[in-house]
Amino acid sequence: MSDKSTSQTLARGLMILDCFQTSTQELKLKDFTQELKLSSTVLHRLLNTLVKYNYLTKNPKNSGYSLGMNVYRLGLKANPEPKLRQVSLPYLQKLSKITEETVSLHIVDYHNLTGICIEAIESAHELKIAAKIGLSKELYQGASRKVMMAQLSNQQKEQILNRAMDQGANTDKLKLDLDKIRKQQYAYSEEEVTKGVFNVSVPILTKKGDLLGSLAISSPLFRKADDTIANFSKLLKAAAEEITEQLDS
Repeated sequence: MSDKSTSQTLARGLMILDCFQTSTQELKLKDFTQELKLSSTVLHRLLNTLVKYNYLTKNPKNSGYSLGMNVYRLGLKANPEPKLRQVSLPYLQKLSKITEETVSLHIVDYHNLTGICIEAIESAHELKIAAKIGLSKELYQGASRKVMMAQLSNQQKEQILNRAMDQGANTDKLKLDLDKIRKQQYAYSEEEVTKGVFNVSVPILTKKGDLLGSLAISSPLFRKADDTIANFSKLLKAAAEEITEQLDS
């Protein structure tokens, strides 16, 4: 029995858009037919409507469909930053208290493909690392940003790698670093951005594995002990998991 409180036509249109969640390629009519089990006639009407309102784009050469600019514009407005910051702040405070170091929260600026610090709790030590909220830096520089870069699509990573190459970075080493980061699910950098400073960072992911941001601990190198990296990464991973649990609940 159908739910009369919702629109079947709208639901079908949204289901079409959802097909692109698992594909960055163009999709054709047969792909939608196989995935949604809807007739070609119904799908033609829905696809034509989505194209008309710029939620899909149709390739005239092969009749393939891709996401249109209105989806992109809406995506830019669907900013998880306020809730992410609100949920994460108590964990930043707790981590800073436990480690006595500066702890920060970062997100990706998908328009410029850079990393931005959106929240920070600074160490109580007299000699500490200052984290500037709102600071934007290249994603291939520093643990807090590289740990997010490792989670991006191959196409996005390629864009960043090309920019890194243009700016003189060692992209072969960077590729190896990204593979290692994805496997161990944390990043470590030492004097990569600032002399005398090391950083440990983990990604914050949804339960489906989509990137939300990163948590990082920054400290002067002279306070680093043999077990510091292992301890910091363990604490960060636990905090990131709890943040995910709250955001996805």
